[in-house]
Amino acid sequence: MLIVSAYQSGLVSAGGDDVVVTNDKLFGNIDTSFSVTGLTSGMYTYTMTDSAGNTWIDTVMIGAPDSFNISAVIVDASSSSATDGSIDLTVSGGTPGYTFSWSNGATTEDIDSLMSGYLLCNGNRLYRLQ
Repeated sequence: MLIVSAYQSGLVSAGGDDVVVTNDKLFGNIDTSFSVTGLTSGMYTYTMTDSAGNTWIDTVMIGAPDSFNISAVIVDASSSSATDGSIDLTVSGGTPGYTFSWSNGATTEDIDSLMSGYLLCNGNRLYRLQ
């Protein structure tokens, strides 16, 4: 979402496709804003014009989020009938607010009390406990 506000000054990146742009040079203390959604990374130019015909043109850069990374520490069950296995995920990059959907119904990042077998996370990462 691109948010342009004329009340404050500066440029604040909010990550991913979110940017907050502020500018007090044109409108003074009148808070004027609009938003644009669904933007991909890249340079964008915007134009603001007040009722007196004053125009402000500026460019903002929306950066891509860091690469998405996931790693797992797997503790195997102590026997074929034990339920003491676990999977501890570490997730970084991408856009935070991650969700998890395990094939056993769990929705947490880390899961425990697991038996030997296979588990699928978010439909595309398969983990094996022995």
